[in-house]
Formats: sequence, C-alpha cells, structure tokens
Amino acid sequence: MLSPQEVCWQMSEAALQLDDFNTQDLRGLADRLLETTKVEYVDEGVLLIMNPPGIEHRRIVHGIINAGKEAYFTGKISVNRETYETYQWEFPDRSRRFFIPDIAFIPPDAVTPEQERAAIALIVEVTSPSSRDVVFNDRTVKPVQYAKGGVPL
Repeated sequence: MLSPQEVCWQMSEAALQLDDFNTQDLRGLADRLLETTKVEYVDEGVLLIMNPPGIEHRRIVHGIINAGKEAYFTGKISVNRETYETYQWEFPDRSRRFFIPDIAFIPPDAVTPEQERAAIALIVEVTSPSSRDVVFNDRTVKPVQYAKGGVPL
C-alpha cells in the first residue's frame, strides 16, 4: 500500500493533501465537495477531486448499464440489479474513506447500507488515457481496497 505522500506524488493537481486537517475534517470537506463535483477520500490525508466525466466516459458507463439491463430482460441473468453511478463505497477499515465507483451493481433487495455493501455484485471503473491521475487511482489504488472489502471488480 502506498503512503499518502506516494499517492500524491503519483498524481498531479487533482490530488489535494491537507496536512493541517485531521481525518474528521477531510471527511467533512469531502462531503461538502460531493455537492458540486466528484470527490473521493482515497487515502489518509488525500482527497481526489475530479471534473465530471466527459461524454465518451458517460457513453461507456451507460452502455455497460444498458447491457446489464438487456441481459436481465432477455433472460441471460436472473436478477435485475440496481445500478448506481453515485454509490459511495466506504472502506472496510472504518476509516471513513470512500470511493465513488463509476458503476455499482447491487441486488434490489438490499435496503440498508450494510446490506448493499455485503450484496455488491460488481463494481466497474472506466478509465480514460487522458486522465493519468484517475487511471492510476482506478487501476492501482482502488483494486487493493476493493479486494480487501471482498468486492468483485
């Protein structure tokens, strides 16, 4: 696992490290930023602040979601999973850190956050070569945390 400083060194201006804040303050800041932009609390002391996804990214995400719905409606899968583009996946270590995956597939009978977390069928991250920082986070940092949480990726 990379240290917060190593995570920041791997990222450019999209990473924000606030040494003067404690983790409670960073979580509050992340919650406020979520109201206006996409933000993830990716590591101790590191917020990843991203611009909204571009049109190509959105089309890929919606294509994957539509393929999942089509698979259900044509009988290829038996459960019509809920799909979320704004699912806040909390780290399993109770650190209050979180990711916002591009897509989370969750069975519709999960009604509490704990049930949703335990029932995640699949998490999808769509990467773009033009976004070096997000690609690093999606391909290097997130898979480790998802694996620790038992999430299929």
